[in-house]
Amino acid sequence: MSELPLVQRVIYSLFPVPILLSWFRWNYARYKYLGDINKKFYHTPADLLRHLEMIVEAIWDKYYWCWPKPWMRKWFANRLNLTLDLLESPAEFNDERDD
Repeated sequence: MSELPLVQRVIYSLFPVPILLSWFRWNYARYKYLGDINKKFYHTPADLLRHLEMIVEAIWDKYYWCWPKPWMRKWFANRLNLTLDLLESPAEFNDERDD
């Protein structure tokens, strides 16, 4: 690595910094979003899953791919005591409600 130019050595040495920063942002934001989920009332499991997916997408977009989406879903599922099969197959819940 000593034969590389100084700029490239600095870039290589700083490579983990954005990854660490994104993890800290994800770690901070997830509790804020968890509070948002807990405050809201859901009529059906599909409503909860839709809102959870919206939050995962927002975190993914806002924080520049901070954490893999399946890991985010799993973290929220564990905190909300959801079964993982509910997250993996949300198609069984549809919007066929009698309103």
